[in-house]
Amino acid sequence: MVHEDAALVVLWLNMTLQLWGSLHCHYILQDERVRRATMHINRKPGEQIEVDWAGDPAYIIDPETGEQKKAYVFVGVLNYSMYAYAEAFPDEKQKSWNDAHIHMFEFFGGVSKMLLPDNCKTAVTHNRKYADELNSSWVADRRSCEPVDGFHT
Repeated sequence: MVHEDAALVVLWLNMTLQLWGSLHCHYILQDERVRRATMHINRKPGEQIEVDWAGDPAYIIDPETGEQKKAYVFVGVLNYSMYAYAEAFPDEKQKSWNDAHIHMFEFFGGVSKMLLPDNCKTAVTHNRKYADELNSSWVADRRSCEPVDGFHT
């Protein structure tokens, strides 16, 4: 008789947990629909470009030798229009990073007021709690970016 009662208790617990779990999921989903955990961020055209290396490297096959070579893809996206630039490089070194920016600016036909790097090692040397330390060879002096007298955008 003890075993039958234990089996009933286990069955009751399983059913209760399943019911509670499905009810819990139901209410969480309802709450998500109401709260809509999203936020619209106002952007201005040409103001910001997000830059980063895109995930894992791609592979390029040399048609003559058949050798596979890694290709690291740089991506720059204008935040307002989502207009994107991408280019593959043989490495993620500083020269490739700088060349990628030059090519991206040429492609876009100008520069933005702000560049927003992700946490790639080429741009960020130290991660801090509130502000990352950016690579000094990549950061321009703010004064050097001011418009020349008489020139306005």
